Amino acid sequence: MAQNENAQNNSDFLSTLFGCNDIICHTKRTNRDAILMELLKLLAREHDISNIEEIHRIIQERESDMPSVAGVGVAMPHARLDKLTKITLGIVTSEEGFSYTGDGQNLVHLLILILAPKADPEAYLHTLSSLAKICRNPDAAAHVAALKTPEAIRNYFKFEDQ
Repeated sequence: MAQNENAQNNSDFLSTLFGCNDIICHTKRTNRDAILMELLKLLAREHDISNIEEIHRIIQERESDMPSVAGVGVAMPHARLDKLTKITLGIVTSEEGFSYTGDGQNLVHLLILILAPKADPEAYLHTLSSLAKICRNPDAAAHVAALKTPEAIRNYFKFEDQ
């Protein structure tokens, strides 16, 4: 609950959930599952997250059943995990876009992976709500995908969340 209590009083809540090292700018990969695994490996190194193969499998199953495409060019895959103690976000941008559903449609330019502890559903919902507010702008994905550095991406979320 502490993370959520802090979030309510923090105007740049989202930027507290990820750092510049949690961002992959301008990926050239075009396979959703490969992109997710690359991001999970990065988050595992940065946040001491274990069992990424299992997390990857959980996300793959969820996304195959119901893809988390959340607006124009945005995907927000997410998983709630028992062993996680705090919400962690990872971000991937792609200027060219990649087919998220495998059908050649719904090109994604901004992928935001949300890993959340099962024990804190309130913080999880607050995170989803904050992201949804930003991503409802139809130009958000293209704008973020065009940013050149992780710092610029993090600043975008910091200032858009106010």
